[in-house]
Amino acid sequence: MPRITDITSLSSGFHAAYDDVRELELDDLALGGGAFGDVYGLVAVNGAPPPARQIVKVLRDDSYGSAQKGFDTIQKLQGRILEVNPHRVATFRAPLQDVPALRALPQFSFRGRMSNMPVFGYSADRLDTAGYLPFSAFLETDADPQPRKRYVELSMDDRMLLAHELAEGFDALRELWYIHGDVNPPNLFVNVDRCRVAIIDYDSGAVTDAPDEKTTTFGKLTEGEWLAPEIMEQLLANRTARPTVQVTQFTDNWAVAVGIHYLLFLCGPMWLLARPSAHNVRDYAARYGWPRYDPADPLFARGYEDHYQIFGELLQEVPAEVIRRMRDAMTVGAGDPVRRPTYYQWTEALKTAQTPLAISIFRVVPGSTVEGHPVRLEWEVTGARRVSIDQGIGDVAHDGSQELVPLHNQTWTLTAEGRNGAVITAAAPVSVWPLPVIRSVFVPAPDLRHSVVLRDVRIPAPHVSIAAPRIRLAAPSIRLPLTLDLSVRLGSDPVPRFPDPLLVRSAPATPAAPWWTRGDWVPRIGDTLQHLAARLRAEIAARFGGSGP
Repeated sequence: MPRITDITSLSSGFHAAYDDVRELELDDLALGGGAFGDVYGLVAVNGAPPPARQIVKVLRDDSYGSAQKGFDTIQKLQGRILEVNPHRVATFRAPLQDVPALRALPQFSFRGRMSNMPVFGYSADRLDTAGYLPFSAFLETDADPQPRKRYVELSMDDRMLLAHELAEGFDALRELWYIHGDVNPPNLFVNVDRCRVAIIDYDSGAVTDAPDEKTTTFGKLTEGEWLAPEIMEQLLANRTARPTVQVTQFTDNWAVAVGIHYLLFLCGPMWLLARPSAHNVRDYAARYGWPRYDPADPLFARGYEDHYQIFGELLQEVPAEVIRRMRDAMTVGAGDPVRRPTYYQWTEALKTAQTPLAISIFRVVPGSTVEGHPVRLEWEVTGARRVSIDQGIGDVAHDGSQELVPLHNQTWTLTAEGRNGAVITAAAPVSVWPLPVIRSVFVPAPDLRHSVVLRDVRIPAPHVSIAAPRIRLAAPSIRLPLTLDLSVRLGSDPVPRFPDPLLVRSAPATPAAPWWTRGDWVPRIGDTLQHLAARLRAEIAARFGGSGP
């Protein structure tokens, strides 16, 4: 297991575990590498596991002093972080390490010995174990088509969030007077599931001391739209093994605009050009201007008509202010670097373009019911990346409804997770009343104080009987009005049935609860039975010529 010992370190102040780093243990094999160093997984710091998964970049010297230059850049960047962070916190802004795109800022830098050789390096949060992939993985389909497929499924709001986070991160780096100088797909990491973007490889940039300082970094012998036209020209004029190029805030402004275009459309702003050289980019800007396309002009690549139609459809989903900023960057800014949009202008345009997170509707219809009866849960959410409802429902669409049968009083909670880490919730309660049950009814015999005579036959009062059945109400068989059929016999002579209302609806027009749950329903049964007794006495009087009390 590789070890780095005899360490002198500098912490960025993000975590106390890195305040005094003396020894590092690394994974046996490097995770990867680039032009300026090798990246290892960090196993232990001073003999203990790090508080969070980390990588260590061991800077490689290319015999032109690249390792020392990268180390000096990191330490100067850390010094600015230590100066700026207290001011951000004092002005109620998030510290730099909490800006989403700056998650991979250096945690600590070090110089020490590895395999008895002097080394420089620094540590940062490990992104690949947190769901991030290099943005280049979403552009290439030969090795694994799945990342690109997942990215294509992102909504334009999600893509604008990624673009907003990129611009927001660079706006924070501007406070440090830091110029990255190497913005490209491998140096941008994207988490599709959480809609996050992060910037890496800070050692390749430069920290300036004044806005007009002429800062240089090691350039790459390549051409491409990620490089500002003035950078392309410098590289063409200086074809040495390790050229240096002058970088400014304006060259990063160009690269960030290109990055925003890629995040929105999965292609660059100059994707239609047959060759995106500095001359062709400026010629295109002067004669056409982004995003126009003429398949008859040799300036453009052939056979892209169908692709351009799809691109045009995506453009319709982008707000006018974002389109205007991109036109300023790629058309006006191609020839005049000063007029390229600033990071702040990008953040404002992309922020206002996003749909705000809101729960428009979340309710139960009706708000109260009887046990066993269904209700309908309805919801409508805007600006969310994920919507879920508890009580076993899980993830749902942004709008919809679902029929449920509650067994008791309960409350559903909807959680909407928005962009920029925002989370809001709403509750929808329902009241469930128990099903009313009449377990038995006692109907007293009429109080006949004297016997009656029918054709000279005396019928004693005890021979008058009323049979009352046991009654149970069960949903969904409740009907109005409820009635009770009583079987009445006078001696051996049956009397026609008396179907009288058992319960009479007399609740207010908008009751607070269903009428059958009101507390006065038992007395109404008593009133009904009294009424039945009066009817029975009248019947006896009519039949036998007598009268009851």
